Amino acid sequence: MDWNKRRFLAAGFALLALLGGCRTEDAEKGSRLPDALPLHTEKLLRLEPPDVDGIFSPFFAVREGDRLVAELTNVRLLSDKIAELIVENVDNYTICTFRIKEGLCFSDGAPLTADDAIFSLYALCDPSYTGPERIEAPIEGLSAYRCQLSKELEKYYGDTFDEIFDAGEASSPGDPLWAIVDEQWRADLAAAADYAAEHYADETETLFDIPPEALQTEHGLKTALAMALWGFGAAENGRLTGIFTGKTWSLSEGSFPTPTDYLEEIKYIYPSASDYDAAGESPIGASVRAAARQAYILTKCAENPPSDASAVPEITGIRRLSDRAFSVALAPNGDPDALDIPVAPLHYYGDLANYDFAEHRFGFPFGDLSGIKARSAQPLGAGPYIFHSFSPPAVLLASNEKYNAS
Repeated sequence: MDWNKRRFLAAGFALLALLGGCRTEDAEKGSRLPDALPLHTEKLLRLEPPDVDGIFSPFFAVREGDRLVAELTNVRLLSDKIAELIVENVDNYTICTFRIKEGLCFSDGAPLTADDAIFSLYALCDPSYTGPERIEAPIEGLSAYRCQLSKELEKYYGDTFDEIFDAGEASSPGDPLWAIVDEQWRADLAAAADYAAEHYADETETLFDIPPEALQTEHGLKTALAMALWGFGAAENGRLTGIFTGKTWSLSEGSFPTPTDYLEEIKYIYPSASDYDAAGESPIGASVRAAARQAYILTKCAENPPSDASAVPEITGIRRLSDRAFSVALAPNGDPDALDIPVAPLHYYGDLANYDFAEHRFGFPFGDLSGIKARSAQPLGAGPYIFHSFSPPAVLLASNEKYNAS
């Protein structure tokens, strides 16, 4: 969705209706903003969001009010159309090439370049980063970088997984590996529920006498729909009954099955993830075994977190092509939308002296985001507004005259 629809309408209306107050300074007391937040005004925009603690960083803002301020002062790679995106399938990878538009700059006048995007990507991919923008996209080499996973170590953990998995759960019923397998299996069933809601939404009316709009707010309804469509649940009079367990959920009264319930029904037909994979049941063509194998490797690596990037100095799937272009290689079927990250200024949040792509230095020490966190109270970005001040409960923003909305 473009800027005007995503932020000026959604944020503008939600701000006025839900966040407790918004007006321009020097305006008559009690006045309201028009239907969209004003651009290029000489007056300060005053926000009074109730859920705010002053962490306005695009990397670390968590609360609703903080995130609103971060969004208004920054831009995102895809949502704000700051780059042309070209997607190609090459050698079993989805290659996403981004070309930053000419003339874009941050509110302090510094140009917005590919290096700012690469810096932001590496910050969000750092193993120490646990904020709301953490990247989970299947970027080539991301797991190895986060864990500093050498090829030898990856092979060792992978072989260990294969040995236990192939022997079957009966051979090692208490091994933590099986909890990881079930977790990935449930994730695949959640994806199945999303697929059902996207392609067969109208069936909720037929099956459950519930309007399709309810799918937008209740994931359990999506799960119920998937179970009914694919023969793992029987629908009647607003209720769903598990075909094999006999469990019943009164959907009309707000009782819904979970992915765990769905998995319990599935296992009557497919006792193991191998059986499920072989039957091709995944709606997105995924393999539960492959996902569990990767998750197992990462879990084992996390038990011994790396202290530096000496073993794997870069994310192999991120390439700098020029000052205004870079590419990201995703696994097959990888979704480019997962790369819709906030693009923050390297020169402000990072350390220019510690940035050299060719030398595997990305603007901060591996595993240490303290320098980025130190800038959390005063955001700077390329969004339509400039942070002015925060004096609880009010946040004041100024119009960014350098903002380019095209």
